[in-house]
Amino acid sequence: MPAKNELYNKEGLKPSYTDWPTRNNFLDAVVGCSIFTHLNEEDSLYYMDLIWNKLKQNGIALLSFFLLNETYSEKDFGSTRWNFNKTYPESKNWYYSSCLRIPESQIGVNMKGIEKLIKGKFIIQNIYEGSWKVKYGLFFQDILVLEKK
Repeated sequence: MPAKNELYNKEGLKPSYTDWPTRNNFLDAVVGCSIFTHLNEEDSLYYMDLIWNKLKQNGIALLSFFLLNETYSEKDFGSTRWNFNKTYPESKNWYYSSCLRIPESQIGVNMKGIEKLIKGKFIIQNIYEGSWKVKYGLFFQDILVLEKK
């Protein structure tokens, strides 16, 4: 499904907010690796709502992010691509690196953005820090384990 992303949607297809071909409240789990790290705020909100609709109560979503939380510090990354120093246009909580031509190459989200995404519909069960910012991460990106309320 197309999203606003110059890097992966080179044809410039209009974002497609279509439903997934499964009924609501049906899935036990959803796994999304390296998806939200390339989505702007609007698309992220859409897909998070879609995940919530498709999961059963107490269903689990394992989603990866570049999480800009207390273990992240801009100064630790200097002029590297991991310095999320620019706010994504029309957003307060989505960021990208000024060294990248295409913001959607990698997008970081702060905790206020995560709170906006989960909207009280999910409980954060765990956060596994990624090796992009800590020495021994479980995965390259940060993993959030969310449970549907």
